[in-house]
Amino acid sequence: MENGALEKIVIDTDCGVDDTFCIANFLNLHIKKQCKVIGITTVCGNIPEESAFQSTNRLVKDVLGVQDIPIFRSSCSNFNDTHCSLFYDKDGHCGVLDRSSKTVT
Repeated sequence: MENGALEKIVIDTDCGVDDTFCIANFLNLHIKKQCKVIGITTVCGNIPEESAFQSTNRLVKDVLGVQDIPIFRSSCSNFNDTHCSLFYDKDGHCGVLDRSSKTVT
C-alpha cells in the first residue's frame, strides 16, 4: 500500500473448517499490523447462518484470542439455511467449537 496505509479486509465466512485457515491467516496478519481486518460477516454455507455466527465468535475470540474485530451476522443469509450441507457437523468443525464456549447473543 502507498503511504504506509494498511490494506483493509472484510472476511465473509460460513466458518466451516475450510474457512478457518483463511480466518487464522488474516488475523495473524492483522495482529502483525500487515493488514487491518475491519470486520467479519457470517453467512450460511456448510452450516446455517446462526451456527456460522456462533462458531466465528468462538473461533475468533476464544480460540484465536482476537477481541478487537467486530463480527456481524448476515441479515438475509438464513433464507438459504435449508440448503446447508452440514458436512462438518452443525458448528462447521466436527463439533469441536460447540463444546468450547458459550452462546453469543
